[in-house]
Amino acid sequence: MAKEKQHRVQINNKKASFEYEFLEQYDAGIVLVGTEIKSLRAGKASLQDAYCYFSGGELYLRGMNIATYFWASAWSSHEPMRDRKLLLTRRELRHLAQAVKTKGLTIVATRVYIADNGYAKVHIALAKGKKEFDKRASIKEGHQARDGARIAMPARKSIPAELPSPEIIDIAALRQACRSGETDLVVVLGPTASGKTRYAVELARELAPAEIISADSRQVYRGMDIGTGKDLGEYGEVPRHLIDILPAGAQYNVFEFQKDFIRAYADIRGRGAAPILCGGTGMYISAVTSGYDFVNRTAHSSARTPAVREGLPSRPFFIGTLVSREVRNARIDRRLDARLQEGMVDEIRGLLDGGVPAGTLISYGLEYKFVTLHLTGQLSYDEMRQKLAVAIHQFAKRQMTWFRGMERSGVRIHWTEVR
Repeated sequence: MAKEKQHRVQINNKKASFEYEFLEQYDAGIVLVGTEIKSLRAGKASLQDAYCYFSGGELYLRGMNIATYFWASAWSSHEPMRDRKLLLTRRELRHLAQAVKTKGLTIVATRVYIADNGYAKVHIALAKGKKEFDKRASIKEGHQARDGARIAMPARKSIPAELPSPEIIDIAALRQACRSGETDLVVVLGPTASGKTRYAVELARELAPAEIISADSRQVYRGMDIGTGKDLGEYGEVPRHLIDILPAGAQYNVFEFQKDFIRAYADIRGRGAAPILCGGTGMYISAVTSGYDFVNRTAHSSARTPAVREGLPSRPFFIGTLVSREVRNARIDRRLDARLQEGMVDEIRGLLDGGVPAGTLISYGLEYKFVTLHLTGQLSYDEMRQKLAVAIHQFAKRQMTWFRGMERSGVRIHWTEVR
């Protein structure tokens, strides 16, 4: 039987204690592959949709999302949502397998942690679902604990982070810099719903000849149009790259993106056009502007490697699309409702019917996660819409955190207001 202990890296399933009463608890080992342990040590995992099941006398964990490791290469990356075998003694397995045959009993994963010996462990519980009055008691206890904490702690006023100061971009000077070679890549970045694509297309026309390379981790997939907001009609005559290059369900990572970017970048420059990188996936942007040599597995800033890997830009000019939080959140909500009306649910239903696993769609996050949970009966339509809106607001905030982190590391971003 497991004993409670605090560990340095611990990922909790917060809703487990609310939904279930724990009868017995165990610490299980878990079989990991590739870079999964590195992602766990970085805290990049979620148990929110995880559950345990028996197959062939062995216990497996399904639905745990271990995010792809940032520096993973193509051959060492992992499938975020794959089923993972749990390790218990034969006696414990036989006992639990017999116990779950009792109506109302199940096995839930309550947390994942890194033990003192460096191995990953999963804390599991034999549990039964709570009745409504049990849940109300849990809510009451939680409220009482939070109320006590508020009394004990001095009140703190929440002060939102200050937005960067906007600039007016000198397009004529930027055009001249691109033509002279002073700037070898223009980067248009910003949080979701900030008007990046529209701005990049307008900029491409001003800098013509110019072409756009997408830096969006989900727009690479064919058939994922409404949920990713490809808005292909906005591009008009402006050529675009790294959109619709893979079938939905395929795996793609930052290593593959860097290789594809190098090819597209060389092609555009070879024809005398100005390349514009546009997107909100900060990891992809960093990988090609100040990133990593995935072949030698060393940072470009390392003394053992050249300052810039061959084929990557060395003189990028960064433009950030800036809108207030209030405007951004209002745009997110309007856009979400518009996409739902356009048929986003039917689009994702078609992907499921076409054979894309639900776990893979959930691993794509945001629209594909919450609509899939709705289509598989885990969320009502109203719950899906409400949770998805909140998740997109939070995602936009994390994007801005990434971009401000780039600035703290020395990247100069020229923020400009986009109406």
